[in-house]
Amino acid sequence: MNVPGRTGVLLVEDSAVDATLVRGLLRHAGGDPFSVTQARTLAEALRFLGRTDIDLVILDLNLPDSIGLETLRRVVAQSALPIVVLTGADEAVGIQAMREGAQDYLPKGQLQAPLLARSVRYAIERHRASRALRESNESLSRMISSAADAIITKDLQGSIKSWNPAAEKLFGYSVEEVLGKPMLVLFPPELVNEEREILARIEKGDGVEHFESVRIRKDGRALQVALTISPIRDSEGRIIGASKIARDISAQKQAEEQLRRQASLLDQAFDAVLVWERDGTIIFWNQGAVRMYGFSTNEAIGRVSHELLQTSAAEGLEQVFQKLTVKGSWEGELAHTRSDGKRIAVESRMVQITEGERCYVLETNRDVSEERLLEERLRQAQKLEGIGRLAGGVAHDFNNLLGIILGSAELLAESVDLSQVRRRAGEIQKAGQRAANLTKELLAFSRKQVLEVEVTDLNAKVSGIREMLVRMVGEGIEISTSLAANLGRVRADPNQIEQILLNLVMNARDAMPKGGKITIETQNIELKEAYAGTHSAVVPGRYVMIAVSDSGVGMDAETLAHIFEPFFTTKSSGTGLGLATVYGAVKQSGGNIWAYSEPGNGTTFKVYFSRVDGAAESAGGGEYNAVALPKGTETILLVEDSDSLRGVTKEFLQGAGYNVVEARNGDDAVQVARTHKPAIHLLLTDVVMPGMSGRESADEIKRIHPETRILFMSGYTATAIVHRGVLDEGVSLLTKPFTRSGLMQKVHEMLKS
Repeated sequence: MNVPGRTGVLLVEDSAVDATLVRGLLRHAGGDPFSVTQARTLAEALRFLGRTDIDLVILDLNLPDSIGLETLRRVVAQSALPIVVLTGADEAVGIQAMREGAQDYLPKGQLQAPLLARSVRYAIERHRASRALRESNESLSRMISSAADAIITKDLQGSIKSWNPAAEKLFGYSVEEVLGKPMLVLFPPELVNEEREILARIEKGDGVEHFESVRIRKDGRALQVALTISPIRDSEGRIIGASKIARDISAQKQAEEQLRRQASLLDQAFDAVLVWERDGTIIFWNQGAVRMYGFSTNEAIGRVSHELLQTSAAEGLEQVFQKLTVKGSWEGELAHTRSDGKRIAVESRMVQITEGERCYVLETNRDVSEERLLEERLRQAQKLEGIGRLAGGVAHDFNNLLGIILGSAELLAESVDLSQVRRRAGEIQKAGQRAANLTKELLAFSRKQVLEVEVTDLNAKVSGIREMLVRMVGEGIEISTSLAANLGRVRADPNQIEQILLNLVMNARDAMPKGGKITIETQNIELKEAYAGTHSAVVPGRYVMIAVSDSGVGMDAETLAHIFEPFFTTKSSGTGLGLATVYGAVKQSGGNIWAYSEPGNGTTFKVYFSRVDGAAESAGGGEYNAVALPKGTETILLVEDSDSLRGVTKEFLQGAGYNVVEARNGDDAVQVARTHKPAIHLLLTDVVMPGMSGRESADEIKRIHPETRILFMSGYTATAIVHRGVLDEGVSLLTKPFTRSGLMQKVHEMLKS
């Protein structure tokens, strides 16, 4: 309509009188006004039908160019507008006109304004309702035709009335093949009664929802289908048939059956198998999990896995979940808690599975608690065996040394000749030195030796002791070096580096009784995560490597597994402490050592120290002449609880000209310091003593005499002055046992520095 609020009427009437009558009636009808356009012939009317301001046609059937119902048919064929037919006295014509598309008819002799207006408005409303219904039916038909599920209708006798394309695809029958046929063509013989039961439910007005059954395709193949069946009612509410929606669930049923079989197999598994969603919610819990953890399936399903089992991992659960997300899988050891509160160790394997937008984790766990307990018992047994071997070896070596010392002392007591006295005294001194060296090896093996670390150049160390090593290995063995240019520095005890090199070279010499070649190599190296993954003690980073290789007899895997154990040796003689000492020294310096060997192909030991920046430190102090010992006149407070050792030390110091003040322990030393007015230049104190320790007394004396320098002496290492096996910065230590020259050298160094 072009004019808002007006109903556009096309009046097709050749009679001027009748046309004027109709116009007048419409004008006086009341309500919304009408806008009337007149056509006097059918041809003229057909031209007006395309206009947008026409809402309805009032049609006289008898026109100059068309007579009777043919006039109506021509208009209906060209337009979908509602039509009200004007007839003569014959109502049969009007009824037939409605059958052929008219919305209403009015005899010309009965025209009245209200009747005409009502008929016009009713025709328009009914036409609009009819069009909406038609469009709705067409839309529904399109939806049914394009639906993925089969949609079928049938009457109460079970005859098929409609059949959409999805039904054709699902069952294999075309629509022409099944329309009017009984629904039983789709039923297997054993389910015929099922159709009767369904029809009986439909007649009662009951539907069937999510009903699973079997139907037969045209090719004879059976289908698993899910059915939803609803009654169809006519306009008066009477049930006239049923609509059926069928969906093929054959693949789903096969998958479910496969899952049931797999679940049955998983239930038989000895290991615990559980499946949880990404948030940890458990959705599968096999009988192995029931046995292992004590929680029933009902108790576990729906719970969060790591909360139910109180899961913990050495690397942390967050790391486990992160690796699982990134890599899609994870393997390792976890700790879980059973329903009875017992903690168990499990070997766990997790695999992430993604299905569409859902994510699952399949977890398989094996209880290794008993294995870990046995491993720990084995380790304890090996430790005890090592301790026993160590005790036996130490006792043997110390008994030999004590035998030398005691025997020489007895002979010394009986000696008259001065040369014999000196020789016996020399034997005692050598035995004492060997005992001291054995103690150092034991400390290195136990990783308890006190270190004086500094930035060290390994190339310089190798070059500095190369000639000594050549003399030690003797003839028949060649020593070659391959030292990397621009080698990085390491932070370590230089003396310990020498000890490591010495022991490795001596070990290589012993592996080549018929001679051979020893190669010492240095190299800057970057150890990646891949290497660290196969060497558990290694942290990825920058290292300096020193390697000692020989061309000797080599070792098999079994021997290689024991080479760092104390007193383990393949030689006919020797202490067996060499490589154990090396291992302890390397570990104490924060390094790592690995051995590579095969029978007949020699052996290589690779030692890795963390690389540091900075120049190597020069060795402090110089070598003093063993004969011309340094002397002094300063005052030294000597604190030692051993009377014998204090007496010897006092004689050493007084012999060098020093003024010595004695104290038996830390408490005595503090009292002496309070009453001694002159300056105390040096405090030489033992560390571990009854009562106040050397460190405590040194702190107190330092407050009384701030000028006093402190030199500790100790045969112990796990003491207050040692921090993780390394001297605290600024603290000096004289290690027991010490010689007179060693004492004089250290005292002179402390007083003159």
